[in-house]
Amino acid sequence: VVSIQDPSETQLTYEYQRGRLTGLTDGEGYKTTYRYDSNGRLNELIDPMNRPFAKTTYDAQGRMTSTTNRDGRVIHYEHSPSNQQQIIEDANGGITVLEFDSEGNLVRETDALGGVTEREFDLSGNETLTRDPLGREIRRTFDAVGRVISGVDASGATTRLTYDFQGNLLSETSPLGATVRYEYDARGNLIKKIESDGTISIRRTIDERGNVIQESNALGQRTIQEFDSLGRPVAIVDPLGNRVELQRGADGVPTERIDGLGNRTQFTVDRRGLITAIRGPDGKTVNREFNPIGKNTVASNGHGSPIQYEVNADGRETHFSDALGNTRERIYDLAGNLISIVDPHGRVTHHQYDALGRRIKTTHPDGSFITMAYDAVGNLVEKTDELGFKTQFQYDANDRPVRTVDPLGRITTQQYDLLGRLVAVTDPAGRVTRYVYDARDNLTETQFPDGTRRTFVYDDLDSPC
Repeated sequence: VVSIQDPSETQLTYEYQRGRLTGLTDGEGYKTTYRYDSNGRLNELIDPMNRPFAKTTYDAQGRMTSTTNRDGRVIHYEHSPSNQQQIIEDANGGITVLEFDSEGNLVRETDALGGVTEREFDLSGNETLTRDPLGREIRRTFDAVGRVISGVDASGATTRLTYDFQGNLLSETSPLGATVRYEYDARGNLIKKIESDGTISIRRTIDERGNVIQESNALGQRTIQEFDSLGRPVAIVDPLGNRVELQRGADGVPTERIDGLGNRTQFTVDRRGLITAIRGPDGKTVNREFNPIGKNTVASNGHGSPIQYEVNADGRETHFSDALGNTRERIYDLAGNLISIVDPHGRVTHHQYDALGRRIKTTHPDGSFITMAYDAVGNLVEKTDELGFKTQFQYDANDRPVRTVDPLGRITTQQYDLLGRLVAVTDPAGRVTRYVYDARDNLTETQFPDGTRRTFVYDDLDSPC
């Protein structure tokens, strides 16, 4: 294939050398270049702005030894002779160690702070156990073809799944025994979802192309969709009869949206499929400009006033200016973490991160700061505010907050059921607020410490009545 042209005459052009792709030019004429090493391995991409997009090096065995991105951030890889261990050094010097079994399964991962995640696999290569850095375990069992049929979370709650002979999910039974069922047509399209209380919450009609042309909810309210000959949506009618149409150009890209009142929103799209202008029903137009790699760099606000962006080679915003000349600057570290923000008045906010990329300190322009500390799996366990006051947090086996200690030592606790729903909150005075749910997880009652209650009623769509 040397070129592809769609009905709108937008053309993609391909270049080759010795059977390998060396260039791709898009519809706007922007070219991406591909380069290879002497062994025919792709080792460098040059973006349309003539900047290295990605560069890869390999060892004599063909194993990747480094990658370099647009911003020059380098990640190094070191391999053991047996290929059962890989050491990864990120752009900030953080070390991650991966260990593999003889089948190539990742069985142990040690992060840059020493946290260890372990995995166990069955003879078919299915991951049957995951043990996180806190020692908590998630277990799974599989059927003969590798489908998960049960899962036990870190708290011991079990979810069970069944399938039909085509591999479609037939039922899902929660830890409390509530079962949701699914039905399919002969082609495997979902046509019905039956809640645990017997309510049919989804009922679908599917055409011969597999498009959902009608869907009804638990109240029998219908949403209708229309498609063109290529299976692309062109209209939708909601349960109230409101019709929205979508017009497309020769290339299939949407060019106009017409709502039920006849209001028209028009889109101008370039040859890359990027929306460069939106004209609303009020006649106001929002214009957007993109750089050669497809990043939005200029936008109007609908009144012609421009907003300008500058992005770095990796696509992250570095400078912003609005119609009034107000500017904002963002600075990143080698790993791509946002480390400084300069506001329109030149005031600087600094951020610091740990080896896992978690923000541990924010320093405000006036010199005051807050700090954060985390557990081995990334939960925030302590936050110290600008005055030095500390708030501490504890979590259960499923990372749900269960205990908060404020700067005065006052304790608030939370309790959850097997489905992870909040069922009780105890405030620092020991007063308990309880929560009750129905079989479909709707909150039906709040019981306050003074004995009063507030009840909630829902329709078949789970909307409050």
